[in-house]
Amino acid sequence: MQGGGSSFRAPEGARGPEGRCFFFPRLFLWNDSTERKKLMPEAFGIVLLEAAMCRRPVVATAVGGVPEVVEHGKTGLLVPYGESKALAGAVTGLLADPEGMKRMGEEGRRLALERHTWPKVVDRILQAYGAG
Repeated sequence: MQGGGSSFRAPEGARGPEGRCFFFPRLFLWNDSTERKKLMPEAFGIVLLEAAMCRRPVVATAVGGVPEVVEHGKTGLLVPYGESKALAGAVTGLLADPEGMKRMGEEGRRLALERHTWPKVVDRILQAYGAG
């Protein structure tokens, strides 16, 4: 991982853009620790919703808008920014709990469909502007 000094490494070919997204067969890890992110955290995290739609529990740093998408213990796990040991512990803990991973993945998809589809987003925007 970048920036954390951890010895944890994703399997070859598992790294995403900028080396910060890791894909495991049943888990999505969002490593939000690039220098750019220190100045401007992720505003929302569309990629986290995409993982949820694929029924993948998410392990992510609790920065910016990420906690609006990932409910700790319900749809995935949130760890403090810069805490590489907490991140590694969350990943290994989830990988050791296949039933928990499945439950979180299913709940993540359910909540993504309930809250974050485009029609739902448009309805909230219209309500916010008093047009809905």
